[in-house]
Amino acid sequence: MKTCAKSLATAVLAAAALAVPPAVAAVESEDPIKLTIHDWTGQYITTNIMGAVLEEMGYNVEYVQADYIAQFAGLEAGDLHVAMEMWETTGKDAMEASLATGKTVDLGETGMVAIEEWWYPMYMKEKCPGLPDWNALNECAEAFATPETHPKGRYLGGPVTWGGYDDERADALGLDYEVVHAGTDAALFAELESAMQREAPILLWIYTPHWAPIKYEGEWVDFPRYTDECYKDPSWGMNPDKAYDCGKPRGWIKKVGWKDGEAKWPKAYQAVRNFTISNQEMGEMVGQVDLDGRSVDEVVADWMAANKDRWMAWTMLSGRLSCPAAKPRRGPPSWGPRVPLPSPEPAMSADPPARAGASGSGLMLECAGVWKVFGDGASDLLAERAGAVTLEDLHSHGLIGAVRDASLRVREGEIFVIMGLSGSGKSTLVRCMSRLIEPSAGRILFDGEDLLGMPEKKLIELRRHEMGMVFQHFAL
Repeated sequence: MKTCAKSLATAVLAAAALAVPPAVAAVESEDPIKLTIHDWTGQYITTNIMGAVLEEMGYNVEYVQADYIAQFAGLEAGDLHVAMEMWETTGKDAMEASLATGKTVDLGETGMVAIEEWWYPMYMKEKCPGLPDWNALNECAEAFATPETHPKGRYLGGPVTWGGYDDERADALGLDYEVVHAGTDAALFAELESAMQREAPILLWIYTPHWAPIKYEGEWVDFPRYTDECYKDPSWGMNPDKAYDCGKPRGWIKKVGWKDGEAKWPKAYQAVRNFTISNQEMGEMVGQVDLDGRSVDEVVADWMAANKDRWMAWTMLSGRLSCPAAKPRRGPPSWGPRVPLPSPEPAMSADPPARAGASGSGLMLECAGVWKVFGDGASDLLAERAGAVTLEDLHSHGLIGAVRDASLRVREGEIFVIMGLSGSGKSTLVRCMSRLIEPSAGRILFDGEDLLGMPEKKLIELRRHEMGMVFQHFAL
């Protein structure tokens, strides 16, 4: 499915506008914009893509190594300016505390949907058939044990700088496991690769977007579902004396910045706000670096060349909009047998005059990673694979993918056109936006409110007063 965003004033001139690249406007300040770099490949790629876009706009960019959580002191002081990946799964508390100071600003979601949780390969389910239910972990502790931890099981967590509360989680849930932290992202996945080659016991922190859950068959442990109360109120949950007796949160990956930077580099900050990328794209690029041996610079350069219209749209000023061109694909990655699905690319535009609404940014409608798959077990398959589902997966399960990983944003005043062949899923996607059809997975926000979590009564009122739909007649 191709998408295209146009302003009403330029709709009749769209064809001519697409052929003309936007002029690079003079930058507001020549001081370097400092982007933070952390210790995992995907964040390197995300940050370097954004840095390359800002350099194309004429800005000076500096990359600064920073601790994932401790970076907020630098962002609040203005010593650092933009962090491209804050994960709801592990960084939500630190980000909310920083935003509360009034010295940082939420720059919006990246379009990626995060899962970080305890994970095991499918061959371990034969030794522990009660999985993925977390209650089975203690029954199978010896199956996950190593000589150093026996009779306790061993869980390999991420670097301690990632947070995640895994030590607290194991304690609160009474798990007979020793939590061992990998020193680096590379060490974590090197141990996974080694275990998979030998079919050795392993239970470890796996996250997505990443190549690992695409390449390897496995499952995340099904812990009690996260709520804010679980982390903040010890009386909540199964253990009345301790917090963290639940799984990690799942959801957004956001960008955050030094608040005063928005006044200093307004066009740069708008480009950062407009940045979006999908889980599938990021998983492929991380695989190219970690498994194919390509450099981050090479992968980013290829992405920039293949997606020029798309990233140029992020940089455009009001009234200068374009449609992303179809992106050429490299074909099946060398590190796995699955052929990733072509993801619909989000059409981004510059802000029209901002609306003072719940979102605070003029953003009226946002879809992130929306799927509609018809057939029994569709939601279970998408949850198990964290959205990294291939055509082969759908066919083998007897499912039909009507909408696959669609992401888009519509701001107030825009006319947003969804184009595609008959039967490509256009109407299905539009019906998902109003929940006339329930999506199988993803996030849909209307003026900052989560439509998928909205009560039916409130949804009816929204359809009556805020959102309308004209149904096409077959003769149209």
